[in-house]
Amino acid sequence: MSVTALLQLLMIGEWALNLALGALIAHALGLAPGWALAIAVSFWAAARLLTIGNAFRLALKWGDPIPSALRITRAQLLACFTREFLAVARSFSFLQPLAPLWARWAFAEPRRGSRPVVLLVHGAMCNASVWYSMRRALDQAGFDTEVVNLPSPRQPIAIGVPVLADRIEAICKLRGIERIPVVAHSMGGLVVRAYIAAQGDAWLEQVITIATPHAGTLFANLGTWRAFQEMRPGSNFLKALAAKEGPKRHVDMTCLYSHHDNIVAPPSNATLPGAKSIAYSGIGHVSLIRDSRVQRQVIVELRRPRVTNWTTS
Repeated sequence: MSVTALLQLLMIGEWALNLALGALIAHALGLAPGWALAIAVSFWAAARLLTIGNAFRLALKWGDPIPSALRITRAQLLACFTREFLAVARSFSFLQPLAPLWARWAFAEPRRGSRPVVLLVHGAMCNASVWYSMRRALDQAGFDTEVVNLPSPRQPIAIGVPVLADRIEAICKLRGIERIPVVAHSMGGLVVRAYIAAQGDAWLEQVITIATPHAGTLFANLGTWRAFQEMRPGSNFLKALAAKEGPKRHVDMTCLYSHHDNIVAPPSNATLPGAKSIAYSGIGHVSLIRDSRVQRQVIVELRRPRVTNWTTS
């Protein structure tokens, strides 16, 4: 089952349950039928708020010491939480499940073009439509974007490697280019690393990861699907991946991450030895790829001269 189909089933189940509860409560209280929808929306919002709020609570508990220059006030933390709630609620309850209706580009085959091209690789439980804001920013900056849809996280992370490899090769051959830069979010960065470990980086010009749990995340301990198991700190997958990479990395790599990431915990696990790292604060996990500061930095990194042969210390 594709991630999009899974998201659609979850959306239908979520709203069916909320509407059923709303109808029962409205009937029990003798309210007009219209109240059933209001109650259903309230249940939906409350469930999202509790889930995301608990994630922030655990992330702060499991987090690293935050440098003084990146500390934020309680008001700023509340704003961070609000932005993440809105980003998650819109993306997972509406936009991604309904992507086939409004984002045909998210499922399209590679196309020809003369502008510089960037491949965007999404994370777990997402489809390519999650990139709509980043895609718009890159388009305005003069880049063409291509996307790929990875398999469900119910399967091992490495299952995504041949899917990614086929898309990279197809784009390069169609456009007559030798290498392509890649921007990856969350688990997508691990798929890119697994691709490099398995097939080398001959097709890659540059890799920018955003909130990728390179050293795992404690939140993965809460999941049972295979990809989540592999994202646990110290997992056999992560150890094997680091061993395959060896002491040298020939492709230019940059890691962008936030000290207020509510999924990658601790946040320092989103960095990679030998790669350039840029830290932010006051931005949640999903919000990172929608944040204008991060989007501007991605554009800066794509435009700067390439640095190769990063080595671990």
